[in-house]
Amino acid sequence: MRRDLYFTDCDLNLDKLANLTGINKYHLSETLNSFAGKPFYQYVNEYRIAYALKEMEIISGQSEEFNFLSLAYKSGFKAKSSFNRYFKEITGFTPSEHLKILRQPKIIV
Repeated sequence: MRRDLYFTDCDLNLDKLANLTGINKYHLSETLNSFAGKPFYQYVNEYRIAYALKEMEIISGQSEEFNFLSLAYKSGFKAKSSFNRYFKEITGFTPSEHLKILRQPKIIV
């Protein structure tokens, strides 16, 4: 999942991931539920948000306008509203709040 960035495919579903990995979809689903303790879409969306956070970290130093819609699509979301909802659910911040925090000057003591 992580190495091949399967989660960035906005049409990724359990069947598609099973075909990509060669793992039976029922086994894959059971493994996620048992060992990861979460259903498929929660698992995928956590990967997507982690990817978005890394991208934001990289881009935060640039002074140009940030395009959250592009980031949502690049991370594997079909809609900005879903991206915003899962981002806030997972991080506790909206994407724009997180970017504002990243762009604050760092104080070195």
